[in-house]
Amino acid sequence: MSERLCILLIVCALILGSVSSVAAVTNHNLEWGFEVEDQFNYRLTEDMTNPSYTRTLDLYLEIDSLPSIPTNVTSFTEMEMVSPHYTWYYENGTELSSSNIGYTPMWSAVPIGNLSLVQELLDDYSSHTFEWIDTLTEWGVTFSEEYDTLFKTTTIKYSKTDGVMSLYHLVQEPTTGPIITIHLIRDGFESTTSPTTTNTPFSPGGDGFDQTLVLVVGIGGGLIAISIIALVVMKRR
Repeated sequence: MSERLCILLIVCALILGSVSSVAAVTNHNLEWGFEVEDQFNYRLTEDMTNPSYTRTLDLYLEIDSLPSIPTNVTSFTEMEMVSPHYTWYYENGTELSSSNIGYTPMWSAVPIGNLSLVQELLDDYSSHTFEWIDTLTEWGVTFSEEYDTLFKTTTIKYSKTDGVMSLYHLVQEPTTGPIITIHLIRDGFESTTSPTTTNTPFSPGGDGFDQTLVLVVGIGGGLIAISIIALVVMKRR
């Protein structure tokens, strides 16, 4: 075999290798596991200590639109579905707004079809230490945030079947003042918030959670606390 032919074969092999790498990135197989107008039922429970207060609401969420998933997904935020692609409703069909209960319940969804990629991209935005939750039907994370006067623990879980959030659990413990718990559970799913494993979970190289989602949860949690306290004070007058 001539030297020129050998060089040509090597160049062809390198080109084919590059094409295969690109194809592996673009063919991520991610898709939404639900459609427009699909509805998901939830129960929202708010609990506060000192003063004691509890409220439970049966709600449902309807999908209004589906955001497009980029051909080349490079960030978790590019495939996470958040507001305004859905609308909350009371059980009787009345639309829920922040003016009704003082805040809008936190909700999100992720695509299905490539769970490893979803978790890897989520880990790329590591900023908080968290524990992975991985069962036969759900996956998610639990993480904590500590401030000068507040300690927060958040658990978020998603269904492996359709990528829809199955649990949002927030506990806010201030150094002084009431402890507030927000528990949003999807119908048909367990309320447990403990990190559990029934199969081999994804093991990220770093520790953390998507910064955008953490920011939303953090700001939303603060607004929830203020809204609930204000509501209790108004009821007691």
